[in-house]
Amino acid sequence: MMDGRDESAGASESEAHPPAQAAVQKTRWPRGLVVALSAVAGLFALFVGGFFLFASHISLLEPPKEVKAADAIIVLTGGRARLDAAVDLLQLGKGRRLFISGVNPHAGPKALSEVTGIDEKLFACCIDIDHAALNTEGNAEESAKWVHEHNYNRVIVVTNNYHMPRS
Repeated sequence: MMDGRDESAGASESEAHPPAQAAVQKTRWPRGLVVALSAVAGLFALFVGGFFLFASHISLLEPPKEVKAADAIIVLTGGRARLDAAVDLLQLGKGRRLFISGVNPHAGPKALSEVTGIDEKLFACCIDIDHAALNTEGNAEESAKWVHEHNYNRVIVVTNNYHMPRS
């Protein structure tokens, strides 16, 4: 066109002057969510740290080299090795009686004798079985009753190293 205007002037305004880039907006998380997530992360870190402290502590626990004789022996069920160790102590004369805490209600002396190879005569004379305890707290309660009933002052507790802190 020859009307005195420059043809380039007919171009749209947006082509002549490109728009300024839009400012990048940061997405801001709600403060409460940030605080809650930080608290959860902190608690998780404390839990993991505590677990590693517990694991390192129990890995250092070892049975005593020499077990002094006591009035009785208590074994907290949970494994054949525990029961074998307790019976060995009884047979070595380290205690007069053995209390097996937390035995399955369906397992009696005969069944335990068959499974463990312990002589039934030893059960008859020197081993008491607890069927009431269902957890560590129950083991402690039933064991305390048994100790009190027999007027024992000193007992040997047989369990695993990881179980000892709460036993």
